[in-house]
Amino acid sequence: MNPMTPKLVPFLLMLNLAALFVPSANADVRCEDHLRLPGVEKADIGQRYTVQTINSSNPLVARLTAVTKREGSIIFDFDEGDKGTKYSLPLEQIFSAKPVPSWIPKLSWPTPDFSWDGVKKSVVGILDIAYLSLGQFHGLVKPQLPMFTHARSDRVRVGSLNPVTDGVFANRVVDQLTAYDAHFEALGFRIPDITKIVVQYNTLIPALSPGLFRYPLLTLRRGCFKHVIKLLPMNHDSRYVTDRFVLFHERAHSFLFATYRPDSLVNADLTIQEGLADFIAAHYLNSPRAEELAADELRDIENRANHGVVLKSILDLTGEAHNDGLFISNLLWKIRSQIGAAAMNELLPLITDGLNRYQVDSDLFPRTSKNANVWRLENIVSVLRHLAKSSSFKPGIDEAVDLYIAELSLDSGRLGKMAEAIVDYQDSDRATGPELSGVVFGLIGSSVGLAIDGMILHALTRLF
Repeated sequence: MNPMTPKLVPFLLMLNLAALFVPSANADVRCEDHLRLPGVEKADIGQRYTVQTINSSNPLVARLTAVTKREGSIIFDFDEGDKGTKYSLPLEQIFSAKPVPSWIPKLSWPTPDFSWDGVKKSVVGILDIAYLSLGQFHGLVKPQLPMFTHARSDRVRVGSLNPVTDGVFANRVVDQLTAYDAHFEALGFRIPDITKIVVQYNTLIPALSPGLFRYPLLTLRRGCFKHVIKLLPMNHDSRYVTDRFVLFHERAHSFLFATYRPDSLVNADLTIQEGLADFIAAHYLNSPRAEELAADELRDIENRANHGVVLKSILDLTGEAHNDGLFISNLLWKIRSQIGAAAMNELLPLITDGLNRYQVDSDLFPRTSKNANVWRLENIVSVLRHLAKSSSFKPGIDEAVDLYIAELSLDSGRLGKMAEAIVDYQDSDRATGPELSGVVFGLIGSSVGLAIDGMILHALTRLF
C-alpha cells in the first residue's frame, strides 16, 4: 500500500462530504428556497398545480415531477399525464401557481374533547347527521322531527338541530332565495310550496356534500309538497355552505323538479339536470364560475373545466353527471354570450320545455350504450337548431352552436341531418300538480345507507 494513502483518507472524506452539498448541473434541487413557486411557499413533488405562465393566458394544470437547477436557472418539470405533454418551465416564466386539491376524502381526527361543551357538540352533531339522513321522512309521518328554524319566509325555512347556528347567515339565505325564486317564477318556472334548507357547519365529515333530496316530501299539515336542500361542507371546506353558486345550483334542481314531471327528460336524465343547474346558477349570478370557491375547486362552465381539468373533446365524456353536464352548460353559456342575458331569460324556459318536447328520431339515429353520452349532446344540439328556426335569436344560437361543434370536432353533416329528424311529442312534460310517484320507495333506499355511515363516521371523528 502506498504510504501516503492513510494520510489522504481524511482529505478524501472531507472532499466527498463537501461534494454532497454541491449539486451537479442536472441534480435535483433539494433546498427549500428552490422549491418555492409564486403563490406557493413550498412546492411538493407529485402534487398537481394550476400554473399561470407569463407568456400564456391559458393556465396549465399538471403534476410537478421534478425541480432541477440547469444553466443557472431553477427549472420546474410538469407532466399533464395521459391527456397532455411534459413541460419544463424556468421559474422566471411562472407568474403564479396554485395546488389543485385532492378530491379523495381524508379523515380528520380531532383532539378528543370530553368537556361538557365537547360532549354536547358531539351529541348535537350525531343527531344532525341522523336528521340529514333519516329526515327525508320528515313530513311523511308524525311526529315531525324537530329543527331549530333560524329564518323563514312564506316558502323557505332555514335551520338545523343546532340552536346556535348563525342567524345572520340564515336570514341571508332566505333573502337570496326570495329574489332568486321571484326571478325564475316570472320566467314561468314553478317554485316549490315549501323548501327546508338544512345547514350543517361541521367540517369534520369529508364524505358529505351539498345537495337536494331528489324526491319532494309530502307535508301532511299543508297538503302540499316540500323540497329539502342540504347545505353541507365538502372536503372539510365550509365555503360549500356559503357560496351562492352552490345554493342556486341546488335550488335550480328544486324548481326543475317542481316544474316538470318526474319522467320528463330534464328530470329523468341527471346529466341534463346537472348541466341546467350549473347554467341557471351561473346565468343568475352573471358569472360562469363560483363566487367563493376557486374555479379549480368546482366547475367553470365558460372554460368547460371540471375542478381545474379542461374537458377538451368528447373523449372526456365519462358518464358522470357533473362532468358531462359541463358540456351542456358550456353550450348554453356560449349562446348566452351571443344573445345576451335578457334574451336568455326569454329563451331559457323555451329550451327546458323544448328538451322535453322534441327529440331526434331514435329509429333513424339509434342511441346505444356505446354512443349514449355523445348522442345526448347531439340530440341537444339538434333540438337547439330546431328551436332556433322559429326564434328571433336564431343568428346568435347558430353562431354559438357552430363554435361549439368546431371546438369539439363534432360531425356537422350528421348533426344537420339529425336536426331535420326531430320528433315533436306535443308535450313539454310540465307538471300539473304534485305527484307522490316514487317518493316513499326512493326515500327508503337512499336514506338507510347514508344514515348508518354518517352517524358512525361522525361519532368516530367527534368522540374518538
